[in-house]
Amino acid sequence: MNRKALKLLWPLLCAFALYSALGMVGCTNPPVSPDGTKTDGGAKGDKTVKDGGQVDKGGCKSDADCPPNNPVCRDGQCGPECLADGDCKDPNKPKCVSGSCDGLPPECQKDEDCPTKARPICDSGQCVPPGDACKEDSDCKDPNKPVCVNGKCNAKPECTDDAECTDPAKPVCRAGKCEAKKAECFTDADCKDPALPKCEKNSCVAVECKQNSDCKDPTKPLCKDGSCKPECTVATDCKDGETCLNGRCSKVAECNADDDCKDASKPVCINGTCTAPPAECKGDGDCKDPSKPKCEKGKCIAGAQCQKDGDCKDPAKPLCQKGLCVPKTGCRADTDCTAAGKNYCNLSSGKCESCVVDKHCQAWQLCNTTSYTCITKPGACAADKDCTDPGKSKCVKNSCVQCTDNSQCKA
Repeated sequence: MNRKALKLLWPLLCAFALYSALGMVGCTNPPVSPDGTKTDGGAKGDKTVKDGGQVDKGGCKSDADCPPNNPVCRDGQCGPECLADGDCKDPNKPKCVSGSCDGLPPECQKDEDCPTKARPICDSGQCVPPGDACKEDSDCKDPNKPVCVNGKCNAKPECTDDAECTDPAKPVCRAGKCEAKKAECFTDADCKDPALPKCEKNSCVAVECKQNSDCKDPTKPLCKDGSCKPECTVATDCKDGETCLNGRCSKVAECNADDDCKDASKPVCINGTCTAPPAECKGDGDCKDPSKPKCEKGKCIAGAQCQKDGDCKDPAKPLCQKGLCVPKTGCRADTDCTAAGKNYCNLSSGKCESCVVDKHCQAWQLCNTTSYTCITKPGACAADKDCTDPGKSKCVKNSCVQCTDNSQCKA
């Protein structure tokens, strides 16, 4: 090619070279973003290209779509953790500093560094309002609650005892306040009068007892803390061989009636114990049964006091009648006694009596040979009132027993 031709073609060759260079730049692969999309290198907000060639116009849908340096999704765009303090929800990091939530800088090291009354306590480097917990008054910083009571800061009490309550309408100090005298007492400590030292039903009263002998109720024989108390409430409160009956420890009864006594030498039940019968007599004068006028070894036996009048040495009883010395006047036989209630002749005195011997009475009675009236045998009864032993207060078939049904058994 000659020089002239080359001069003519040079502008075309330069244009072709420039076009080729620009085309290579345009075909270069675009950069890849952290989320896997390919960008065209444009400004923020330009379209993004996903693998596969799809275009997504939004920046994010949730915080999970955002990178660590802009972790929060706001209005479809990833941004910093906070824009203002209000965005910081962690109480330990309440301050927004350069787009990140951070803790407060320390404002104190001790209480004296906190000058305001509203926040007078230094807690973990921050001045905070006073709490109610305390060990002593100095722990209570709130001027409205300066006193430590039971581990809690409280307002200063109006009073600490009754003497500080000067208003006659409110003379009693309760829980730090002067109040009207609604109740005289709540505990014994409220009763100041030595004569009325015990609090019962909100009233100060005298003590019920000072010693056991002051307790007259048989079901409450013991004096404890000024009150009469039962000796027991259950059988286990008592010794072996005893049971709890009507508030007292009582021996378990051996018998309730004579029929319970099987030992022939102890056929009589007296106060719950089988015993030998008491002596029938001490002398002939105790034997009122005409058929058994003589006393031998404590028993009245058959035998005559006299055979004839001359055997009777007592001037008041000079006559011998049916083996007995009798007075000259009066009755000679039961048939002579016609007055109501006195149907039996006491030959020794010549008087008509209600009874002369036991057989003139009921089976559960004895004839009192002083008054010549029928009386109840020991341990026997006609009604509950005859049963004086607290352990056997019920009368059943003329015998005093512990109970008549299960409901009366407290042991």
